Amino acid sequence: MNDQETQKARDTDTQAPPETRERILLAALHLFSANGYNTVSMREVAAAAEISKPMLYYYFESKQGLLEALLDSALRSMQRAIDRIITSDSRVDEKLRMITRMRFQLARDNPDMVKLFLDALEDPGLKHEVRRFLARGHKMLGPIADLVRTAQQQNVLRDDLDPWLVPLAIMGITGMYVHLSLSFWTDAPELSDELADQVWKLVMEGAQPRPSTPKLAQAAPDVPG
Repeated sequence: MNDQETQKARDTDTQAPPETRERILLAALHLFSANGYNTVSMREVAAAAEISKPMLYYYFESKQGLLEALLDSALRSMQRAIDRIITSDSRVDEKLRMITRMRFQLARDNPDMVKLFLDALEDPGLKHEVRRFLARGHKMLGPIADLVRTAQQQNVLRDDLDPWLVPLAIMGITGMYVHLSLSFWTDAPELSDELADQVWKLVMEGAQPRPSTPKLAQAAPDVPG
């Protein structure tokens, strides 16, 4: 796009509604999810968003920029949800259950975003974007690990476990359910709160302290008479 087209887009933007950027992202997400990231052109995104191509380039310099904005949006949504749960007044075990449910809730609410990310995982050309997404996602687990560490100090959870084990177990199990249910698992169970509670219960039963078992007194050996 030349300088004249760019300036025209800037001038037009002053009259554009504030939701223009969001409309572009929604149009791109739908197209990427339905047709595949590599097959969609910027012209198609502009047409779906009902804007001019120069206007699209004013908001996003490239298709890669669109993808990064979509992934960032997904991370921000998850970060806000985790922050709300972590800072709530709920008990530790209830916070972990809420986090587990949140994972399935986000997948139910945003199937196009999940499909886009799963497609990106299998695209060698998007390794950089995927690694960046995963690295930022890993950082979001830090507050959950800190929550587990505090619970261990209070003897609410076992102190012989790596604090990262609990959030990784929750995210790993729920992530596999999401992946399989949206790919080839045709009779996969619904990503419901009930299923999330089963995952939470499985993890918690392994992480909660075991009641101490008294050692049995060793019987004295028989002495031959």
